Amino acid sequence: MPAPVADAARMLTAVVRAERFCDGAILAALRDGTLPAALQRLRIWYQQQPNH
Repeated sequence: MPAPVADAARMLTAVVRAERFCDGAILAALRDGTLPAALQRLRIWYQQQPNH
């Protein structure tokens, strides 16, 4: 079962905000798969929208 879209958006927000306080947060999220997974979830959700 895929993660809720709201959770994916929150995760992306958290990663971007973390970069402000900790250099390398975005890179770490890329390397551990968090960022690609959250982006993929949003991409799937967007493609499923009726007016897409």
